[in-house]
Amino acid sequence: MTSKARYLTSNSGGSWLNAAFSFQDSVPLDSFLGPYLPPQQLSQPTAATARLLEPFPIVMGSIMLPDTPLGFYAIEFSPLYIGSPAFFNETTPPIGGGFVDPIGFNTPPPDPMPNLPSPILQAFAATAANATGFNNGSLRTNSSAPAVNTAAGNSSYTISNKSTASNSSANGTQEQLMQLQPLNVTAQPTYVVPLKSLVGISSSFIINMFQPGGEITRQLTGTESLNYWNQITFEGATLAFADGGSADNLAITPLLRRRVPKIVVCVAASANISAATSPADWAGYQWDISALFGAAPPTHPSYNKNNTVVGIPIDLFNRKLQVFPTQGYDELFYAVRNSTAAGGPSFHMATYDVLTNSFQAIFGGWQVEVLWVVNAQQTKWEQALPQDTAAALAASRESGKKEGGLLGSLLQGVRETISQGGQQLQLSV
Repeated sequence: MTSKARYLTSNSGGSWLNAAFSFQDSVPLDSFLGPYLPPQQLSQPTAATARLLEPFPIVMGSIMLPDTPLGFYAIEFSPLYIGSPAFFNETTPPIGGGFVDPIGFNTPPPDPMPNLPSPILQAFAATAANATGFNNGSLRTNSSAPAVNTAAGNSSYTISNKSTASNSSANGTQEQLMQLQPLNVTAQPTYVVPLKSLVGISSSFIINMFQPGGEITRQLTGTESLNYWNQITFEGATLAFADGGSADNLAITPLLRRRVPKIVVCVAASANISAATSPADWAGYQWDISALFGAAPPTHPSYNKNNTVVGIPIDLFNRKLQVFPTQGYDELFYAVRNSTAAGGPSFHMATYDVLTNSFQAIFGGWQVEVLWVVNAQQTKWEQALPQDTAAALAASRESGKKEGGLLGSLLQGVRETISQGGQQLQLSV
């Protein structure tokens, strides 16, 4: 499958696999991944040597901005470019609007400030504010037709991902945008951010347990602070970069931005779907799936006391992430639960109409085929394991439950520390 895939997107812990998989060439791919072994043979290691084609890696992260409605804003890290596609001009500083190449990341704003070509300025001037009050989104030439995404490099500004428009005038504007040459800017990196730091940002999951915060939150959660400037107004500041889970935990939105027609989504289960009492029950635990359908429930025991997810009200969180019709969620829930109950892989395959979402710079009006694979327990597979391997797996599972309890206690302690720190800070001021 790797030789046929065009992209490999990841977030959080999956980004460590993505980085090791995509950025090394000293170990053959089959040796790196290892051969498939049926459960009966899992005590017998083997190796292979063939090298296969690999997809282009994209690692998700987020920009944390306290005191803003969204709190976390998606950013993509890749070997060729880094940036936030959707443009938000209501934040301080404005966020998004394009990409820089990796050497151009973590630089102060360009000096002197360049002038954008008039076709780009005209395209953004034609972008109307959406229902949320944000004047954000990728370039578009009218309210219904998508235009091209923008990308800036280290100093260059290029246009990518051409889309079709619904009328000839829109097509003409897009052709004009596509013909633009890179825009060179002068920017000096504070330091070149290494790959391990970018992957570490993507996997700094602890920040997902809190609402966006200031310096105390940054220090206690180990959030990375880097220079950032947007590619429209070129304003910037030192901002906090965190796990992409608060923006899109499953890293599916980069693929929809690129109109990838077939997607395999690997999901880390947050709760046992077999124990779920209803689709809404599982949706509250597995909000990274349900919100993609706008189906995260308004209240749930797993939410914090304010009924928010990563500090965002549920209705806004659903609007921020929804890219598929709501009715698709219940179908997915029952299909995954039934396949899990049958003892085999937990999966569901479906075709969806893609919805326009300006928070994510995604334009709808097309269809995508998605294979959902959830890492739930496979009883038939486990029953075929050798006895000693099955015993080791059971012991590991029990140990994981205990460690999970310790982690919960640790997170609660960090939350209380941040809360107390905030109170102390208010008193000292």
